[in-house]
Amino acid sequence: MRATGIVRRIDDLGRIVIPKEIRRTFRIKENAPLEIYTNNEQIIFKQYNPLVTLDEHATQYAETLHEHLNCIVFVTDQEEVISIVGASKKEYIGKKIGEQLFFLMKSGKEFLEEKEGAYDLVEGIEHTHSYGMIPIEDEGEVYGNLVLLPKKEGELITEMHIKVAKTAAMFMARRMKKGAQ
Repeated sequence: MRATGIVRRIDDLGRIVIPKEIRRTFRIKENAPLEIYTNNEQIIFKQYNPLVTLDEHATQYAETLHEHLNCIVFVTDQEEVISIVGASKKEYIGKKIGEQLFFLMKSGKEFLEEKEGAYDLVEGIEHTHSYGMIPIEDEGEVYGNLVLLPKKEGELITEMHIKVAKTAAMFMARRMKKGAQ
């Protein structure tokens, strides 16, 4: 843990303001749910994301898509990769999503890029091929992404890939909603 040098006081209702710089750095938006943990004498705030409870299911969906669509599939929450099939787990799991993928996710719309280029999908990993992204959302709240990448150079992600993956993303969102009840 590192100190920020910022000190805040708790008001008479028990509230504390998280400084704008910290909210921006950690991508915490207004009304974002936060989980509160304690560790010895520390209080830890973490962004709540119901997808975290879906790691096992996310992997099963990714495995099925990988098998039937013959492409690399990874699932993210709002911050990082939580599951991948078809590429190195060591390279992807726990890596922060890139700015480009973050902003696409927040749009709440699926996206298909068929051209080669330089894409900021996962921090520290260069992506130059076509890709598809489907947000995992429920009732307008986006919780993560389902991302498709071609296995080989020259292969493309197509509209058919997106349609199939969209169905899987909808099932993941429903599963997440059931788990939260």
